[in-house]
Amino acid sequence: MELPHSGVWNLARIGLYTHGFHLSLKHDCQPALSYQRGRGWIKTGPSLLEKRLGMVRLPTRKTDATFGAGFLMMASPEETPQARLLRRSLTGVERNPQASANLATHQWYKLSPDTMMEFRRGYTLVSNPEFGTLLIRNSSLIFGRNSLLYPAYWMEDGYRSGYSYIDLTEFSRYDIEQRMKHVLDLSVISSTSATESIYHLLRQLDVVRDLNRRLKFETDSRVAFELDGESGNYALSSTGGYRAPGFASIVQFFRHMTHNIQREVEEQGRASREVPDLAFTMPWFPPWVTYRFSGEGGRMQSRLKVNKDVLAVLKAYAEGSFTRETVELDDYYGVGRFFQEAGFNNNAELVILSPRD
Repeated sequence: MELPHSGVWNLARIGLYTHGFHLSLKHDCQPALSYQRGRGWIKTGPSLLEKRLGMVRLPTRKTDATFGAGFLMMASPEETPQARLLRRSLTGVERNPQASANLATHQWYKLSPDTMMEFRRGYTLVSNPEFGTLLIRNSSLIFGRNSLLYPAYWMEDGYRSGYSYIDLTEFSRYDIEQRMKHVLDLSVISSTSATESIYHLLRQLDVVRDLNRRLKFETDSRVAFELDGESGNYALSSTGGYRAPGFASIVQFFRHMTHNIQREVEEQGRASREVPDLAFTMPWFPPWVTYRFSGEGGRMQSRLKVNKDVLAVLKAYAEGSFTRETVELDDYYGVGRFFQEAGFNNNAELVILSPRD
């Protein structure tokens, strides 16, 4: 049996998502954590995803033990009391004006009406009344691979065409295995309509992935730079690189993490957590493939280790205010070279990775 072009593309894209998407969001999904004396680490604020895209963290469910916590994203929420709360969160009317501005600026309208998505550690789900429902498992050996039999599933019924968003977010492993078909099932892979539906659902996921990438650190030269009318040279645009709307929140994440790790060391004599690294990866490759740059002392490295000196430089970039000391630190640790050589030169995606990832 010969697969249509879109069918081959679907399988390649699913392979990328099942092996790479969740690792790049690992730290972005975590709630803000603070160390408090006598209490240890506790949740004290929203995650980077909630701040950046206005996603809504779903309440604890029985399936969290299998699939992990979930974040909901809806293009057009249902008119229910819960959905009105979601609408306020998603559009930023009362809760998150920055996320609202982010979505408007970066063409959120590319999402089909009535599309809903759920991002969990164990899977990503996207559903639409016209194209049905696609679920892609996290195939990491550390978490997810044993939660479901197959890497991806699809069913013809979708959000508002047989299921509410509550129904879909309550699916158990049994529901997924019984109600959906794996994407290599002959009835799916040989069906033109199923293949086209899966293609459209994957494109919807691409919109969100691309939006998330651009909001963190814009490296696309077509929008990251603009012509300076006075000098005639190209300069960083108002949303390019470290001027992207979400970059400051990444710096704040590291400042908060570093401060609280230090508090734990002062009380316990050691740290139970590590400060993550920054890296640039190919947007459509698994995030463990990182680009190299001339880093600390001119040595080639593939990750930027964030210590207090590097953090001072990152803060200077986020705030647009350098001192002689931060300029010297920037030159030594190669933060600017990290942005240019690993990021801009490769049109790459900025990701937060654990030292052991």
